[in-house]
Amino acid sequence: YAETADANPEFICSGSLITKDVIITAAHCAFDKGFYWVRLKSDTLKSEEPLREVAAVWRHERYNKKTTQNDLGLLKLTDPVTDIKPVAIPKKSEVSKLSSPRKFQILGWGNDQLKTIAKFLRYANLVDQSGAARKTYGRFFNSTTMLSAGRYIPAERVFAGGCNGDSGGPLTTKLGDKTVLVGLTSWGSAQGCDKGKPTIFTKLTYYVSDINRGLTLVEKSSQKYNRALPRNIEKAQILGEARVGSSLTCNQGAWSENT
Repeated sequence: YAETADANPEFICSGSLITKDVIITAAHCAFDKGFYWVRLKSDTLKSEEPLREVAAVWRHERYNKKTTQNDLGLLKLTDPVTDIKPVAIPKKSEVSKLSSPRKFQILGWGNDQLKTIAKFLRYANLVDQSGAARKTYGRFFNSTTMLSAGRYIPAERVFAGGCNGDSGGPLTTKLGDKTVLVGLTSWGSAQGCDKGKPTIFTKLTYYVSDINRGLTLVEKSSQKYNRALPRNIEKAQILGEARVGSSLTCNQGAWSENT
């Protein structure tokens, strides 16, 4: 993300490719202004994979910063991805089967317990921690719209889970042999990532209709309000020989439609 056109983009959040040109992430990662790029197909944070432009951003209209309800957003890429298979998201017919999964896997680029950003993609196998979340967070944990997961280490009284930088990243589970995206990393302990509290995720089975609506809106937004930086598609050229009496022709090149 870069706040202005002349700033260097910096890593802020994780996400998942769910269609050939849409990334799903957290609403608190989706800003109204500024510029976005996505790096895909990497197992190191600073890999040589190209940055892919984002043409439009959608954030759930009822996202509440104070309660973290509806922490869901979409990023529409300028160009479709042809060499990566998108991750499956819940279908309406699968919601009941995915209503109470017990085992999960989290992936992301977030900080570790020492507040050190990841150099390599990290993952952890987690289990359901709804009971611990209700006890720890009280009314702030809404089991209808949120999932809680972690792996508790009793001897150390800490949870394996998400941290800053993992926001918007995937929480997956298995439906038979199929891997399904069921959660987005949303929030956790305010005191630090090494505290004995589980991580909270946006529960995607609740948001199936909202995601489908968001896909339509982010597509329309990309066509009408393309917010990517202008792109030079064909370089400008001066044609001809620079000598007395000759004619020079200027070809101004070609630029993207949002220039």
